[in-house]
Amino acid sequence: MSFKDTFYSQLDLFPSSPILFLGSGFSLRYLGTENWENLLKKFSDEMNIPFEKYRSKANANWPRVGTLISEDYHKYWFENEVLRETSKQEMISQDSPLKVAISNHFLSVPQSDLAEDLKLEIEELKKARITGVITTNYDLFAENIFPSFHVFKSQKELIFSTLQEVGEIYKIHGCCTEPNSIVLTELDYQKFSDQNAYLAAKLLTIFLEHPTIFIGYSVSDENIRDILRSVIKCLDKDQIAEIARRLFFVEYDQTVDGEPVLDKSEIEIGNNIIPLTRIKANSYKHIYEVLSSLNQKIPASILRKIKEHIYELVLTNDPAEKLAVVDFDNDTDLDKVDVVIGIGVNGGKKEDKSYTTYSRFDIAEDLLKDEYTLDPSELCSKTLPSLCKAKSWIPVWKYLIKAEEREGISPKISAAANRSMETWKIGNTYSYQSAQINQTHKSIASILESNSAEKALQVMPCLDIESIDLKELENFLIENKALLNNDKYTSAYMKLLCLYDRLKYGGS
Repeated sequence: MSFKDTFYSQLDLFPSSPILFLGSGFSLRYLGTENWENLLKKFSDEMNIPFEKYRSKANANWPRVGTLISEDYHKYWFENEVLRETSKQEMISQDSPLKVAISNHFLSVPQSDLAEDLKLEIEELKKARITGVITTNYDLFAENIFPSFHVFKSQKELIFSTLQEVGEIYKIHGCCTEPNSIVLTELDYQKFSDQNAYLAAKLLTIFLEHPTIFIGYSVSDENIRDILRSVIKCLDKDQIAEIARRLFFVEYDQTVDGEPVLDKSEIEIGNNIIPLTRIKANSYKHIYEVLSSLNQKIPASILRKIKEHIYELVLTNDPAEKLAVVDFDNDTDLDKVDVVIGIGVNGGKKEDKSYTTYSRFDIAEDLLKDEYTLDPSELCSKTLPSLCKAKSWIPVWKYLIKAEEREGISPKISAAANRSMETWKIGNTYSYQSAQINQTHKSIASILESNSAEKALQVMPCLDIESIDLKELENFLIENKALLNNDKYTSAYMKLLCLYDRLKYGGS
């Protein structure tokens, strides 16, 4: 039996699609980026300090090496006139300079400059029918391969978010777009360990429900050993055996000629010997071809949206106006129906929309127009009450001030209208930096000079109200409406839109 047939048959034993677990060796293969040791060495070399000094002092304990280098790099950064004038708002701890430098390094790595054979591998991987991705990498390669997946950039974000567990990328050691999220030093790993119970529970669910394919890790990798240790410590032998049969490790082996080789290996975790399947390969093309041929009725990114909508529907406790019953003919053979689900409004025709079916996206579109194309009274009585139940950030002031019947307005609308102005500074990615942001920036224009639109979207709510020019804010929202339709930024866009609505129509 060929490798493809054997590997496919093993994955086909499981009812769910695989999860990819990507390590530094994955990015090293395609982007030429460094493993942990060489990444640290890069920045000791930049300071002209022998890396061996740190390695020997730390006994090759890489988090300890990271701590020692970050201490010296802090001095190096602030003694350099050019460096110290950059990323001021990211400077919140002693290790921030090194994390910013590492982030800038990964942000500058070309994502598409690949050799032809590697490019073919990635093109095949893009078609893979997988459930999601977990990675300890800081770079942006995973989200570039799977752009429709929702990205969670840190362990902290994972803990405080509602996960759909499909069509998602979990960057458990942080992301280069958020430098201070990076897990690098002893203190970072201690914090990671202290908060690990929630992550371990999530990973346990994933490992029990999905085959997991590790790419870019050694079987002896300490990160993986720690993760598996935290997952299995509460399991019995039967459960450990169930997880073990779902673990696949891909190892690069240049001596393998032709198809990859499947064999058995094992990893020792505490008192447990965990068997696993090892795949040795010189080229990963055959592996990715199997992943792209798996049976997946609904793409993961679409399934995530469906789950998110259903979750939202249940959360509102008011589904009456959001459900439609569709009858099957008596002749319908239900045994031949794979999936039966209806989401949305009857017919889905825009011209048939009523005030009970307008979405937050319709409200957002209308809000940025000077005229009133939607009837304020109808919105306040039929649309906004249900939207304000389901979503945290819905603009209401434009319509509230024009509604004919102000008496008996829904308490949800009133609550949305009467938020404290400090609410906008709370719960943001950059909330903890509000003081630094207001020291550095006195206007929206200033933020836009040094930040991408995506980052500015999340920084702007941290500005003091007197620093916000309404016209500048309006222009930004209009010019960047595309961010509203990007799952990563929808919530942040709606939050900023609500601030605009409050300032323009409700006063401060």
